Parts: sequence; C-alpha cells; structure tokens
Amino acid sequence: MVIMMSNFERLKNLLSDKNVNFEERHDEDRTSLIVRQNIKNAGTVAVVLTFNEDQTILDVDFYGVAHIDSPLKREDLLKLVNELNCTYRFPKFAVTDGGNVVVQYPFLIDENCDFDHVFFIIGSVLDIIETDAMGKFMKLQWS
Repeated sequence: MVIMMSNFERLKNLLSDKNVNFEERHDEDRTSLIVRQNIKNAGTVAVVLTFNEDQTILDVDFYGVAHIDSPLKREDLLKLVNELNCTYRFPKFAVTDGGNVVVQYPFLIDENCDFDHVFFIIGSVLDIIETDAMGKFMKLQWS
C-alpha cells in the first residue's frame, strides 16, 4: 500500500529541504505557508502560499509590495496597476480599499505537481516586483 503525501506536506518538505524559513497557518478551510523575502532597497514581501480545502488550488499572494493610501494618488495607482496587469499576463496586481498592493498567482495542483516549477514561477514574480513594479510604486508614492 502506497501512502501519498498531501500537497501541503510535499510543499513543506521541499521548503525544508531548500532551507527556506517559513511560518505555517491553519484556518478552518485553508492551510497556508508564509515565506518572507527581502526586496533590494524596498523592504520585505510576504509570500503566502495557500491551499484550498482539497489541495487542488494553490494561491500564491505577495503582500507588502506597496502601500499608497492617498486619495489624491488613487487614480494614478489604479492606472499603474492596470498597466502592470497588461504587461504581465499571469501575475495579477490588485489594490485593496486601504491602498495595499497585492500580487496574486494561482496554480491548479494535482498529486504530480512539480513544486520546483512553482518555486521558479514565484522567483520570476519576485523578480518582476523587484526590478520593475517596486520602482514604479515607489515613484508614485513619492511624487
């Protein structure tokens, strides 16, 4: 009898094997892992990896990308987010009512998921944040 490890356990093991520090969070219907990543000249982005209840969807959310809550800059902020969403096909930038910018990237997951590929995509999104988006948000913040 072969016992399959859950996707959550597989992801946790991979993070541990790669010596990545993470926090674990369990809510009623979702399980999350949180990894913090320093962004050059900008601060820390929290990468939250959340599985749905049956572990078939992995939502990766990047928090701490920007916080621009000035009502005078709201229209420019939304315009910038729309431009970034047109430039990048899969990671989606969103703005909360409070002015926090979040980047979202969902994955469909099955028992054969290559989590190394997921990490590659996460690294690519972090690169987009660091080399393109962060500078644009900082420029808007300080304009």
